[in-house]
Amino acid sequence: MLSRMKYRVKRLFFKIICLRISIEDILPDLFQWLNSYSSSTFTYKRVVNHKDGFSQSQLIGNKYKYTVIVQGPIYHSKYLTLNVLNDFLSSDEESQIILSTWQEEDSLYIETHLMAFIATERLRIIKSNKPFYYGISNINLQISSVKNAFEFLGDEQTQYVLKVRSDQRFLNPNVCTSLEGYFNRYSNEPSLHKILITSLNTLVYRNFGASDFLQFGLFQDVKEFWGLDLDVRQESDLKYTQPKNMKEESENSICEIFLTRNYLAKIGYLFEDNLLGSLKAFADIFIIVDPDQIGLIWTKYSFAASERDFLPETSPFLELTQNRWLQLSSNGLERFNHPEVQETPNRSF
Repeated sequence: MLSRMKYRVKRLFFKIICLRISIEDILPDLFQWLNSYSSSTFTYKRVVNHKDGFSQSQLIGNKYKYTVIVQGPIYHSKYLTLNVLNDFLSSDEESQIILSTWQEEDSLYIETHLMAFIATERLRIIKSNKPFYYGISNINLQISSVKNAFEFLGDEQTQYVLKVRSDQRFLNPNVCTSLEGYFNRYSNEPSLHKILITSLNTLVYRNFGASDFLQFGLFQDVKEFWGLDLDVRQESDLKYTQPKNMKEESENSICEIFLTRNYLAKIGYLFEDNLLGSLKAFADIFIIVDPDQIGLIWTKYSFAASERDFLPETSPFLELTQNRWLQLSSNGLERFNHPEVQETPNRSF
């Protein structure tokens, strides 16, 4: 069997190198080979990256239902950020897009390819100076770029806001409409200030660590979430400079935890500062969707997505999927109320 496997691998590489066959053409053979020698089943998704041929036809007036804030640097490899913007512009006609980036970023090719959308102000690019101190894990860059977008909009607001990163793409061609559907299904009372997030990097046992890279909600609520001062703390200021478990990470209160705690305080949500209090906040204030439900593709995490599906419920890296979130929302808080898991040493899954 080993010799046969070696033969198949050599044959695949021969096709790629000698016959100059593209990776796309060889993928079916590669996955067929993987599945023939594994007890698991491997699949893949293909996201097309464009450089030319963007649609300029779907231009509408200045009445929008959604504002999409795309924040972060411009990713030039495979024209990633250009494709991120075009995905929104060519699908959700009721959305206006704000690219909030930095002064030093080169946006010329985006401005050239998407000139028609810029001319109608459906796409607007704002460039700002970076904050003097980037913060722990660059949290202040994210805060600043989102706040800059809201300050640029001023009194101009839409019903909903979607906040995403500049390196995230969506297979769902009408993601704003889909997100609105999920949001309204689980948010019957506007006064609750609910915000929709994804299960990706929202961990059950990390207190108040709502993932921050994608958010959807009412305009004023998302604006309120990001309307905070920068985090001026240095790593040396933290209680645990090298946290060993989720309990210590939670007590450090940085990044997602820093943002979530600040928002809960601003909207007057009272909570117990423990795992049970965190689970209740997730059930009351946040709405969880899974990446596959909205077609989210983010190569920073997407490659290991299937590995996370097989984590036991006692893993400190267990994600709060929509199914688990629905259990919380149905008075199932005690199922995941295992504070002892928070003291399990962190190890990469």
